[in-house]
Amino acid sequence: MESNQTKISKLYILELDKLEVGDIILESGSSKFSWWIKKGTGSDYSHAMLYVGHSIIHALTDGVYSGNPQRILVNSQSDLKVLRLKDREEGQINGLVDNARKLIGSLYSIPEAISAPIKKGTKSKSKTSAQYCSKLIASVYADAGITLVKNQDYCSPEDINQSKLLIEVKDCVRKASIDDIEFVKSDNPILENQKSTFTYLNDCRILFQKRDMNIQSETDVAMALIKNMDLDRQVCEYMKKSKYFEYYNKDEKNTPHRYDINLFLNVYTNSSSTGKEILKKEFQSLSQIIERHIPNYQASKSNYVSTKLEYYALYIELYKNILLSSKKWLYTLHQFSKVVNEDEFTEYSLGLQKNIEKIVG
Repeated sequence: MESNQTKISKLYILELDKLEVGDIILESGSSKFSWWIKKGTGSDYSHAMLYVGHSIIHALTDGVYSGNPQRILVNSQSDLKVLRLKDREEGQINGLVDNARKLIGSLYSIPEAISAPIKKGTKSKSKTSAQYCSKLIASVYADAGITLVKNQDYCSPEDINQSKLLIEVKDCVRKASIDDIEFVKSDNPILENQKSTFTYLNDCRILFQKRDMNIQSETDVAMALIKNMDLDRQVCEYMKKSKYFEYYNKDEKNTPHRYDINLFLNVYTNSSSTGKEILKKEFQSLSQIIERHIPNYQASKSNYVSTKLEYYALYIELYKNILLSSKKWLYTLHQFSKVVNEDEFTEYSLGLQKNIEKIVG
């Protein structure tokens, strides 16, 4: 009988420390749909994802999601491949990441995905703003001025794999540990938030369809409301009903140790990692949240001043709550850094806390 360690040694996961924002992750996939894609495109890969910094954005058959790359578990090291732009410019990378985030919540286009192998060499253009995995990748790169494939609307993961603008990044896949397996099996709060997003977006699609307006993403809702301010209250009711604005406190419920120094110490007392390694990992995740949501908070305040839409008032409160929650997490890390005598992290956490206080109080 195989031991747990023997079984785990046959599973693989991404090595996040080797990844950079803007990297493209290709996955083989084992479903019937994956088999069809690989067979039809002559490829080892059926799915493409964009790494945006401790999270991924990708199109699944029910729409465009963000996700945790640490939940991608495969049976073989060759089931994952990481591609990176040869000539990277920070402005372009930031732009394509912003564009990808705006597509979260968009619908999936099965007809276009099926047509991709046939139309990839043509000049055919998509008639919808719906997405599928490789179209999403090629489109956000194209919007940033980077042409990966001949036809961004009709392309496959293999077309991206063959792009001359990309190079493979080696050693990005490692054997999964027991902790990795347990994490993958655990509840996924991000998925719960995505379901709430899709719930309210579907309601908005029906609402705006009556005015001949096509809604795919949250960005589309905002733009539509500017032209239809009388629907503000109805859209806000949809958002409240979906519990979309309650997501911010899920992390405190699911990972309470991040918000209590005693629990944090209990979790990491027997860790094989050093205090510095733990702090580095925690700060990488937290800094991404803070850096993303400070601009979102400021933009929402500005948009509310100019429109007076309740829609933006709700977002102001959401981003404020996220940042205040981040501040609690920061305080725990600040205390932990003192315990393990990591003065650099102590000063860094103090600076971030002051920055949040300055912005949201």
